[in-house]
Amino acid sequence: MAYLYQGPNYQAIQLRFNNPNYAMLVILPDEGQFDNVENELNNEFINPIILDPNIINLGPHMVKIQMPIFSIEQSINFISYLKKSGVSSMFNQAEANFSDLFADSMAEAHVSTYKQNSMIDVHPGGVSAAAASFTGVTLVELVPHLKINRPFIFVLRNVTQNVNLFMGRLLDPTQ
Repeated sequence: MAYLYQGPNYQAIQLRFNNPNYAMLVILPDEGQFDNVENELNNEFINPIILDPNIINLGPHMVKIQMPIFSIEQSINFISYLKKSGVSSMFNQAEANFSDLFADSMAEAHVSTYKQNSMIDVHPGGVSAAAASFTGVTLVELVPHLKINRPFIFVLRNVTQNVNLFMGRLLDPTQ
């Protein structure tokens, strides 16, 4: 059984699954109307399809459906979208502040990756779909840097016995 709908410039069919909590709505725009229907596509468009009295609900029918078998996979990097919406400091090493997460660390952190992978597989036996988000955090160590490029003193020690074994100096480290 499928629920058929006739909109002003499209037909729609709602395909029920064995689990009554789920269904797949397929919207088939009239010839030449794909862009118009796609541009209107949002919750305000989708939700009323089964409730709007102006859309003819042809009710549950036995329907012969010819639909392609298809599989789509997509990976989206959300960083550019988030930056455009004003969320940007967490992606910038100089501006990100995750000090509460890494309080005891000698490192600064920023988000280097924020992706979502999704897939849908429609086949005669049903529909499989999945989505997963991944966030990558890059830690930049704030380890003090000591460049030994001038005269220095060195001491070789036995640390377990606390004994200095050898002491010396190097006045020209370039040689």
